[in-house]
Amino acid sequence: MKVMRIDNERHKHAVSSRSQNELWRNTFLYNPQSLLIADLNGIVLLSNDSFKLTMGSLDASANSLNILALIYSSQGDLERSFIEDLIEERIHEFKVVRPLRIKENDRWFSINVSLVKDDFGNAAELLTVIEDITEKHDAELALRSSEERFRATVNYTHIGITMITLQGRFIDVNPSFATMLGHTQEECLGLTIFDVTHPDSIDETMQNVAKLIAGEFNFFRLVKKYWRKDRSWIWVQSTVSLIYDESAAPAKIVAVTEDITDRVRTEEGLRLSETRALFAAEAANIGTWDFDIASQLVLLCEVSRRILGVEAIGEVTLKEIIRCIYQDDRRNVLRALRATFQADGNGRFDMTFRVFALGGQLTWVQAMGQTFFPDHGNRLTPNRFSGAILNVTDQIIMHQELKSARAAAEEANAAKTIFLANMSHEIRTPLGAILGFSELLKSKRGSQIDNEHYLETIIRNGQSLIGIIDDILDISKVEAGQINIEEVDLDIYELLVEIKGLFLERCREKNIRVNLNIDPSIPIFINSDSTRVRQILVNLVGNALKFTEKGSIDIIARSFVFSNFATGISIAVKDSGIGLSPDHFVKVFQPFSQVDNSTTRRFGGTGLGLFLSHQLAKAMGGDITVRLNEAENESEVGCTFTFTFVAGQARNSIANKLLDFSPLSRSHHLQDKRILLAEDAFDNQLLISTILCDQGALVEIAQNGIIAVQKAFEQNFDIILMDLQMPQMDGYQATRKLRSSGYKKPIIALTAHAMGSERIKTREAGCDFHLTKPINPRELIDTIERCTLLH
Repeated sequence: MKVMRIDNERHKHAVSSRSQNELWRNTFLYNPQSLLIADLNGIVLLSNDSFKLTMGSLDASANSLNILALIYSSQGDLERSFIEDLIEERIHEFKVVRPLRIKENDRWFSINVSLVKDDFGNAAELLTVIEDITEKHDAELALRSSEERFRATVNYTHIGITMITLQGRFIDVNPSFATMLGHTQEECLGLTIFDVTHPDSIDETMQNVAKLIAGEFNFFRLVKKYWRKDRSWIWVQSTVSLIYDESAAPAKIVAVTEDITDRVRTEEGLRLSETRALFAAEAANIGTWDFDIASQLVLLCEVSRRILGVEAIGEVTLKEIIRCIYQDDRRNVLRALRATFQADGNGRFDMTFRVFALGGQLTWVQAMGQTFFPDHGNRLTPNRFSGAILNVTDQIIMHQELKSARAAAEEANAAKTIFLANMSHEIRTPLGAILGFSELLKSKRGSQIDNEHYLETIIRNGQSLIGIIDDILDISKVEAGQINIEEVDLDIYELLVEIKGLFLERCREKNIRVNLNIDPSIPIFINSDSTRVRQILVNLVGNALKFTEKGSIDIIARSFVFSNFATGISIAVKDSGIGLSPDHFVKVFQPFSQVDNSTTRRFGGTGLGLFLSHQLAKAMGGDITVRLNEAENESEVGCTFTFTFVAGQARNSIANKLLDFSPLSRSHHLQDKRILLAEDAFDNQLLISTILCDQGALVEIAQNGIIAVQKAFEQNFDIILMDLQMPQMDGYQATRKLRSSGYKKPIIALTAHAMGSERIKTREAGCDFHLTKPINPRELIDTIERCTLLH
């Protein structure tokens, strides 16, 4: 029984040992770490699967691998000192980090060797644990490199960088900060923020630090004074922020500090200079201003406020300044300001304009200024606009008097010359149509319909001549003071409807709307001169239609109280046309004044209509005024002419006679070779082409000089008939362009100007012959035949 009990114990012990060995073996073989078992000489006895996967190029199967070869880089380094230290228990483990070339790649490994004892506590084997730490090793190298670069940046930047405890003690400073204060880096580490901050800046500094720690803002920037080691002080700008610990609690303060002493002293000197300049300007009665473009606020001195009529003290908005400018000058001033603020210009402003000074007095001022751009290399946006302003009313008045006295004779002579030239053109143009179509009627070659149109054209051009002659006679009466104003009863509503009707068809042709707005307060019947009222309104609406290419014309009638026995009538004609330049505002009501007096002018007329209408309105107790309309599109802002007159109370209900205007003429055609007719007037196109086509010619029409030049080179014409007054490019310019480009065919000049100087000008331009309007058909045909024979 005793023997049996002993065998059972041995059996249990054997079973337990096998079980433990199985557990150890599985743990070893399938461990995710690379493991080796070596004898006490370092020869590898056993390796696990992880080792084979990681170190596949190393053979650990034939007792050929020694752990010493993994640990040491060369045979000369093979030593067993660490194994002896393990056996003698002088060390508990041995650890080394080194690179190994695995699968043709260098990788870093941590190799840890420890001693395994047997059941009796004797040294038995060596256990080696190998870990691939390549990624960790590379990350540590990158971190060290980054730290070195950061330290180099901090040490060699010219800006001071410091790290401070929350209590204000410096714990790290770069060399620039130490140099800034005249200390060494070691000396700075014994200082606090209170030791270097000027007393004037301590309270503000600590208040901002407290708010920073409390989380009220992420950083703050402060300009303050620092004490240097020699007890002199400097101006600095510090940007302060926080460093947080792992629990997101404030741990340290970081400050980036720049010495701005030179900048502050420069600004103080500049302010002193500005103060001195301000005193000098005030002594000379010159106002100054400084405009902060970002805030749109203007700082004015006392003299500037007095000149501009600004009562507010301190900064005012730019809009308040603009409101002080006279309305007629405001648009030009704003346009000049916009140009001044452009980055591609020189930023200078110099302009003379009118303002309303204190008391509402209209004053002339000269403003000079300069726009300043931030110095960022690439100028984009201005930040300041400063300058001076001077009251120049006396100088302007004196200059205007001298200028008007000297130029009066020249203007009178120029006006006479322009008037004669325009009159020659305006009279000869309808006269040419009258004579030409009369010849066609006389020949009796046209059909009845053609003859009726010829007659209508003759009548319409005859009426145009009568209108010109009437204007001349009326001006003579005005200048002699013999103008008579009749007083008859008229239906003002009917008259206004009639005026609209007269222009309705012509407006439809140009796709322009005509709107009539009559205030109900206007009496239906008034007592005034219906002929003069109609004459003035026909002129105003006709002008509006002439200068308007698109949009609308508004006729707006209102009344106002003049007296117990008379009513004031105001009739405004508002258009959306080309408007008026400042120069034309001054002379729009002068005789012979035109928007364009050049030979390329787009709009006809004698220049008498507005002058005569203005004089008639004054004779009727009223006036005619003009203003530019406000609109976004400056090219078609349009004008509003307002006609006012005084009307008496009507005595009887009356019916008005309507003016008899002939209908518009229709086109006709002409004769013999290939002829290019450059002519912008429709009636002249019709007349000349009809004459030529009757003789067998093939006629091509060009409405202006540009088209004429283009067609002359595109087609083969025998001769060109060139009108000298055309839009866009006149006949002189077109002829010069053709001749300079080598055009050899004959060119005959056609003009309504009959003066001898015109013939010289046409010859110099390159024309072969010169014919004067109205055109003589026989002379035209003979001249063409003579020119074509010569060429």
